[in-house]
Amino acid sequence: MRAWRAQLRLILEGLAPDGTLPDIDWDAFVQIQREALEPYLANEIARGVTAGAQSLGLAPGKAAATVKIDWNQINQSAVLWASSYTYELIKDITATTRDKLSTAISDWLNAGEAFPDLRRRVEEIFEDPARAELIAVTESTRAVAEGNTQLWQAANVKARTWETAVDELVCPICGGLNLNSAPLGQSFTVKVSGKTYTIPNPPAHPGCRCAVKPKVSR
Repeated sequence: MRAWRAQLRLILEGLAPDGTLPDIDWDAFVQIQREALEPYLANEIARGVTAGAQSLGLAPGKAAATVKIDWNQINQSAVLWASSYTYELIKDITATTRDKLSTAISDWLNAGEAFPDLRRRVEEIFEDPARAELIAVTESTRAVAEGNTQLWQAANVKARTWETAVDELVCPICGGLNLNSAPLGQSFTVKVSGKTYTIPNPPAHPGCRCAVKPKVSR
């Protein structure tokens, strides 16, 4: 939300009373978002690596008697993923924001409203806590699952199991996936209402809160 509010200031500074937007410094726009998202995703994938290690009874960063893991390589891979994925995520978020701005201006023009109404429409795009929470939940789920996967690959885990939050908010797709297993590196599949869904890892959809657990021989 702090990043969006900073972006909002850039938009309002350039918004003309006739609804036109002069050239926006979209590089600065993207940089504001990157500074907010990349540390967050880096922290979440690190959390996934830690949780993945703990699920195998390993102490993160420590040598184990039966499992050889290059912790430096895993940490470097996690940082690289956070940087690369942040770039792709911001492209999507920025494209959506530009579309929303275009729609807001068009709707304002069609409604024949006053300039303060346009400002209100624009402010609503950037003051949307529900959208911010949806992104946070979805991308946290994705980053943690990626951290799990990187750790388990290094530890030679062969498969993992899908687990839902087991509450009334769980959707039919995630409910159908609950406790299903798939080899590491392969997708989960589930059939719901006659349609087959193939999902590499959580999240299965925006707002997904599912997780994966390692499937190991005892």
